[in-house]
Amino acid sequence: MKDPQAPPPPPPPEPEWSEVPSEISHLTDETFNGFIQEHSSVLVMFYAPWCGHCKRMKPAYQEAAETLKTADPAAKLAAVDCTKYGALAKTYQVRGYPTIKYFRGGQDIQKYQGARDANSLVEFMKSPPTAAPAEWTEGPSAVVIPIKNIPAFDTFIQSQEHSLILFYKKELPKYTQAKAPFLKTATAFRDDSSKKFAAVDCEEVTDLCLRVGIIPESLPTIKFYVNGKFSTNYKDPVTNVDLYNFMNEAGAVPVKTDVKTEL
Repeated sequence: MKDPQAPPPPPPPEPEWSEVPSEISHLTDETFNGFIQEHSSVLVMFYAPWCGHCKRMKPAYQEAAETLKTADPAAKLAAVDCTKYGALAKTYQVRGYPTIKYFRGGQDIQKYQGARDANSLVEFMKSPPTAAPAEWTEGPSAVVIPIKNIPAFDTFIQSQEHSLILFYKKELPKYTQAKAPFLKTATAFRDDSSKKFAAVDCEEVTDLCLRVGIIPESLPTIKFYVNGKFSTNYKDPVTNVDLYNFMNEAGAVPVKTDVKTEL
């Protein structure tokens, strides 16, 4: 009796996406921030190698990157393996795969919600949004910067001499009451480069609000920072006059910082 025929050898393992030659830049914890700062227009696909939706999208994503190489060299497509770089996934609120985000000038502008074919990706990158579609950036509210993640927060407070930041949740009634005077005060200081204003939605950037010690029951909360360091919680009434006086006096006399460091 003949021996049964040996089974065929198993197929070779699929190479990691980062090892496949393409025009896609594969980013790591160390290279991510530098890349999105260096390139003005970047689309990033946050993925997991085991994800079926990610696997199906890879060919279109690679084709789009190849097309943009000549059609729009300034537009870059990148990818992050979230099974290796979980810190990046957490920072940018990645809750499912693939998550595709658009960055402009180093800032997280918006989540890509379009079709996942090459043509749609190319057209999006040819005419991308110039700013986040957030309520804080519309009309006169452009004087208040919406903070979307921890890196953006750190960059903002470290680049400002005096910064006042409103932490909020939109569904709370007191947020509506605080928003108008906060905006009006920010507008009054529009031409003062030493005093800047920002806002953080604690429903979207939960990890940041936890880091700075926000108590949900206390929202909205306003915190004051000096040269990148936490100084004090704003405790006066949230009115145009009180907010204006607080910020006006901030640059007139040295502001003591608490012994406990908070970012």
